[in-house]
Amino acid sequence: MNERLKEIIKIAYKIDWIKLNPNGYPLMQLSEVEKCMIAMNDDFELNAMRKWYEKAKSKDKEEK
Repeated sequence: MNERLKEIIKIAYKIDWIKLNPNGYPLMQLSEVEKCMIAMNDDFELNAMRKWYEKAKSKDKEEK
């Protein structure tokens, strides 16, 4: 479960769900937190996040 959590955090950061907050903990919208929590136990949701991650990586490559 620990590796799954690390992957979800990495994906959430890459797809801009996590915003840096100079005043404390990083910020996330409640709906995005919910999607991450569901992905912890639901392979379908995790695979959806993986697709969004790959799309974000492809977008980064196109911009370079």
